[in-house]
Formats: sequence, structure tokens, C-alpha cells
Amino acid sequence: MKRSTYYLFTVASVFILISCNQTTKKNSSKQPDKESETLHAREDVDQLTYQDVVAMVYDDEGERIEWHGEEMSNDLTQFLTISKGDPCGEEDCGKILSLINSADQTITLVIRGDYDIEGDQGYIPRKYIIPATDTLLIGCSHLCYGGKSYEFQRTIVGSKYVEMN
Repeated sequence: MKRSTYYLFTVASVFILISCNQTTKKNSSKQPDKESETLHAREDVDQLTYQDVVAMVYDDEGERIEWHGEEMSNDLTQFLTISKGDPCGEEDCGKILSLINSADQTITLVIRGDYDIEGDQGYIPRKYIIPATDTLLIGCSHLCYGGKSYEFQRTIVGSKYVEMN
């Protein structure tokens, strides 16, 4: 009797575990994966988060910084050029921007990207370090979303040579 009860309990437990596992797989496949949610699932540009905008406009090696318009040394702009290249963004509404350093030394700089998205005006500051006589990609000139185009006007607001120790 004990053996048959043990056998019945074991078989019943296995069936329960298998059926629970199958139910979990079915339920998880019906729910959307938040990480795989695309930006295009958002219906309007005002639903984009700050991180969404940065990912779409600043596909670069710049660093997000806290800057509120404080005065900065900006003596090296004659060595720095922002140039426009190939199309970028949704439906190629913008141009790829490159930063060119013509100096013979490495420069650290801050670029301010001013924008106006549906009346929401602001800026995103980014810090870059560019080696001597080098070129860096600094993102797309426009946020291209939902068939509309929003320019991010880049301005160099601070620049100085990298101090070597």
C-alpha cells in the first residue's frame, strides 16, 4: 500500500510540474517583452523618454554631463569643425554629424544640442575627448520620428586641451 501511494504521489507530482511549466510558457509568450518594445510602438513623439531621444540622436561616444549654461573656456574652436555627412534617422531626415579636430593635441570639449520638439525646448550637453587630428561621429543632426523632423542644433560651448600628467 505504501509503495502504490508513493508511486501515485510521484506520478501526480510529475504531471502537475509539467502542466505548470507549460502554462507558464504559454502565458509568458502572450505578454510583450518590455525590453523588446520598439520606439515605434510609441504613437507620438511626446511619448519618447529622454533616453529614447538620446539613443536616436546621439549614437556616439560622448558622455552625458550635468551642465546648466555655466561659462566655460572655449579658446580652441578654430581647431574644431562640425561637418554633415550621409543621411541618418528615420527616412533619412537628418545628416550624420562628425567632429573634426585639426589641432596637434587632444582636446576635451562640450557640445550643446539645442532642440524644439513640439514646443518643448531644451538642450542636451555632451562631453567629448577627441585626439589630435582625428574625427569623431557625434550623432544625427535631427530626431526623425513619426514622419516629422526635429533639429538638434549643435554648438561647441567649451573646449580645452587635455592636460597630460
